[in-house]
Amino acid sequence: MTFYIEDYFASPLRDCEKLEDNFSIDNNFSSFVKELSDSGLDGSLVEEIKICGFYSSFFQKAFLSSMGYFDCLETAEDLLLKADQKSFDYIIEKNVSSFDELKIFLFKAVRKELARIAFRDITGKANLLETLKALSFLADSAVKKAVFFLHDDLKKIFGTPLDESGQEQKLLSVAMGKLGAYELNFSSDIDLIFVYPKNGETDGIKSISTEEFFIRLVRKFGALFKGAVPGEDTYIIDLRLRPFGNSGPLVMSIKAVEHYYQTQGREWERYALIKARCITGNKSDIKKFYESIAPFVFRRYLDYGAFDSMRDMKSKIIFEIKRKNNEDNIKNGSGGIREIEFFGQIFQLIRGGIDKRFREKGIINILRLLGSENMIPGQTAAGLEDAYVFLRVVENRIQQLEGRQTHNLPLNDDALKKIAFSLGFSSAEEFRHFVGEKRKYVHSHFMGVLRDESESGEEDELFYFKMLWDSPEEYGARSSGSLEEIGSHSGSKLFGLFGSFKKEVLSSRITPDTLARIDRLMPFLIREMIEADIDYEAANRIMGLVSAIIKKSCYISLLFENPAAVYHLVKLFKESSWVGNYLKNHPVLLDELLDSRTLYYPPEKDELAVILDSRISGVYFEDTERLLETICIFRQSMILRVASAEISGQYPLMKISDRLTELAEVIIERVLQKAWVELVEKYGYPVDESGEILLNPGIAVIAYGKLGGIELGYGSDLDLVFVHNDVKGLTCGKRSIPCVQFYAKLAQKMLSYLSIRTAAGKMYEIDLRLRPGGNSGVIILAFSSFADYFYSRAWTFEHQAFVKARIIFSHEKIEREFFELRKKILCMKRDEKTLKSEIRDMRKKVLMAHGSAKNDVFHLKYDEGAMMDIEFLVQYLVLKNSHENTKLVAFTDIVRILSTLEREKILSRNEASFLRFAYLVYRSMGHKLDLIEKKPVLDAGRFASLREGVSRLWKSYLE
Repeated sequence: MTFYIEDYFASPLRDCEKLEDNFSIDNNFSSFVKELSDSGLDGSLVEEIKICGFYSSFFQKAFLSSMGYFDCLETAEDLLLKADQKSFDYIIEKNVSSFDELKIFLFKAVRKELARIAFRDITGKANLLETLKALSFLADSAVKKAVFFLHDDLKKIFGTPLDESGQEQKLLSVAMGKLGAYELNFSSDIDLIFVYPKNGETDGIKSISTEEFFIRLVRKFGALFKGAVPGEDTYIIDLRLRPFGNSGPLVMSIKAVEHYYQTQGREWERYALIKARCITGNKSDIKKFYESIAPFVFRRYLDYGAFDSMRDMKSKIIFEIKRKNNEDNIKNGSGGIREIEFFGQIFQLIRGGIDKRFREKGIINILRLLGSENMIPGQTAAGLEDAYVFLRVVENRIQQLEGRQTHNLPLNDDALKKIAFSLGFSSAEEFRHFVGEKRKYVHSHFMGVLRDESESGEEDELFYFKMLWDSPEEYGARSSGSLEEIGSHSGSKLFGLFGSFKKEVLSSRITPDTLARIDRLMPFLIREMIEADIDYEAANRIMGLVSAIIKKSCYISLLFENPAAVYHLVKLFKESSWVGNYLKNHPVLLDELLDSRTLYYPPEKDELAVILDSRISGVYFEDTERLLETICIFRQSMILRVASAEISGQYPLMKISDRLTELAEVIIERVLQKAWVELVEKYGYPVDESGEILLNPGIAVIAYGKLGGIELGYGSDLDLVFVHNDVKGLTCGKRSIPCVQFYAKLAQKMLSYLSIRTAAGKMYEIDLRLRPGGNSGVIILAFSSFADYFYSRAWTFEHQAFVKARIIFSHEKIEREFFELRKKILCMKRDEKTLKSEIRDMRKKVLMAHGSAKNDVFHLKYDEGAMMDIEFLVQYLVLKNSHENTKLVAFTDIVRILSTLEREKILSRNEASFLRFAYLVYRSMGHKLDLIEKKPVLDAGRFASLREGVSRLWKSYLE
């Protein structure tokens, strides 16, 4: 049975007479309901009020008392109104003249609203999320009213609390726990932390420090909610989550709070602060508070180091369940609400530092995010959400019985029946069985996360590998045949490698905790290497990686906690030394190994943009260093995915280049946006001669070479040229500068950001030599000057390069003009003899500069019959024939140009097919050599027939 919260109603036993056969209600309540009926209140509403009374003694009491406080009919009719945030504004706006008056008003208003919320919940007029938010909005309003009143009341005595600059300070009331996440349950405590902005003094005749002012406020705040009616509190206020707990000060400054978490904060406090939310305070101070706790809660990296502390927390939860025998507790018992929250919040602590989406406070949204991102199976995410919704509804039903804060299923049969019937079950037994099944499901997933090796049943299987790691040389010498028995051909060389690494680990200055983590990881890693029959060189690279991360225990934890990551690590290191060194240099990318569904399937351009935007959304835009580092890590992770896809054999060459090219385009666009915003803030927007403000970058980024030809490789430079629209005015900011100067700064800043070395490395090498004037030319020039250069001064080799030139970012006007310019330049009628001569001369220069000096080797790119011959031949055919056939200039990549030359009968089918095949073979081999870190140089005998065929075609057309 699946529990659909949107479908349930109060009970199949909606007939009041049948309910009366099972339950009783208070005589006073019954009499009052009859009076409501006699007063002309809608009959169906009267019946639903009576049904709520059967199911909830708390509702009976709260509803009766509300009738005494407020207008009877109006209060009854208000039960039907949706309890949203605005519906509680009257609490904040209520005029009260004294502390005692406010104390009584808050008690009465809260009781009235709880009756309304309970009515809508029990009768199925509100789903769980509405109920939880309504309870949270109500508590927020009460807290706001209390803080606002007490603040103004204390100002009358001591004056306004001011900071050093004379600004009024407001108290930050920080909601924690369920209130912080808008998930408050029916009879919950309110967990709060109180913070004030800065030290200072009040400006009254009787001046006191701001700290003392807010301490007095918080003391009165607690009293305001306690014992408004003898024996009953409006809310129970819990301040135990504040720094230093019960022994800590009631209120601290933002700076003091930040210092506490930086120096003394404990792991469970990170867990608690995930849901922290400010209810009151100035917006600027709230922002500062969030910024002060964010580095503590959400690390700047994927925080797999949190695993051990979270495992300890899990063990404590399990121990507490056993010790307290919480079998009937649906919150803290086995398979309860706390286990679902724990499951989701592990991922929040690990990923929240680099992905802002994981800072979401509500657990339902986190579960959905985990499912949508394939971090857990979608079915698991849906199942946990379903269980959470059901258990939270049951939790409210339990607390609605008597209005007590309890999470235990009632032992009284009638009480259990009430809950069961209110949720549509036919009996208490059926309900209890359903609760049990949901909790079993939750507990199975709770026990599965952060599973310790002692729980995994792998102890015996790993025994041999543990012994090998404990004494690699000694145990290996006695078991030399063991590796061969399990399929390894690397033999005793691996034992020596493991022994050397063991000595390195023991001699390293690492903590006992880190050493213990390595001792847990290595048996798994050794097993994978041996079972993969990895060679000595690849194993040595893996040991190099572990050595590089040996003092970064979070990465050791990541590998140990994720056997799939170890498997993919070994697989990639075995196939590619380039990937191995890439991971060694950028260990932050180890996270990419966790999910084969993303590792071997790199995203396309639209998805790349979404992923990058998601990652940089968690970084403050002003933090340039962090932003560029984030983009750099994103680039590295996507390149790793592309390389993994190529190694797996699941991606053809053309798609590999497509993904690498699209990645560069997305990054260039985001870097341009960053540079543009910074310069606009400093100098204002460019303004054209007519006075129109140019709100979008009037710049074009032109790609040449491999980027222009959509043929980018792993280590390719980016051949770029920058042009701007012909604006000659000034920018409109206070520090106005000529637009030409503005665009020069924009291009310079872009180049700096794209090539600057960050803590995570740098993005790209940029090559500007193809710009007009070459190395001596300006970085950016007006498009009119760019066009004039090509019309009057460009060399033939620059026209050749123009074949592969394309716009990757542009102002719409420049893009149109560039398209027309490229078409006109490439379609110019040329003297065939001169064209041949100049292209042959340029080819000879390239061969002399880069070709192989020896006859026994073959350079894939530069030697005779290599890629360069194909490219020059294609460029010659385009420049020679485009004046008669403009279709030849439609594409910038060699493969599609060859197809066009075939379709237009300029090349025969056999010639075009052969050149396409040779070009792709050369490129494919180049990629393979890149992945094993070899130069694109082969024995002279390799590809002899291809070389001969390419050379023959070259000569037939160009000699």
